[in-house]
Amino acid sequence: MATGVYTRITNGGEVFNGRRVLPLTIRGVVEPDGTEQVFNGTIQEIEAQIHSINPSFSWEDFQPSMRTFFKSPGKRSLVKVLCHVQNLPSASREAVEEIQNWLNDPSIAVEVQVSAQSCNKFSCKKNAAVWFCNDNLEAIQEVTLTLGAGVGQILDDKECQDPGNSNLIQGQAFDSNDYDFNIIVNGDECPE
Repeated sequence: MATGVYTRITNGGEVFNGRRVLPLTIRGVVEPDGTEQVFNGTIQEIEAQIHSINPSFSWEDFQPSMRTFFKSPGKRSLVKVLCHVQNLPSASREAVEEIQNWLNDPSIAVEVQVSAQSCNKFSCKKNAAVWFCNDNLEAIQEVTLTLGAGVGQILDDKECQDPGNSNLIQGQAFDSNDYDFNIIVNGDECPE
């Protein structure tokens, strides 16, 4: 799993946004007549793992495993956006838009889980990171379309642009108080 420069290491492991960092985990079948497999890392790392098994893999063919934890409703808007949080660096708008396009594609929408009081680095691409963080005491599951909506709200908020440079953006989008998750967009060092 890629470790970012804006996390810190404690006795309990890596920490970001005051929460433990755990890898994004996706379970499912990635080849015809295949068996369930488990993949960990950012979505880019997971795609590389899947392509090493099935070079012709397409997300449209992904067969997610059925899980028993909470399933949220479909895509929805988040309720609050904060800009330029936690002294995090800004990310390239273009890179964040590429990540948002992936998240918003209904033909490849998958559900992702984040454990209690932790964050997953969903994506790290072109030095732009998207985090999915959970403030709840139990795990939650969200569809990638909702993460895309949160990224979109950050992109649409002019206050999240760097002063004098609309090509750089940083912010955090929150769900309602009764569900308590958030999405953070920031600059980071990414392998690609």
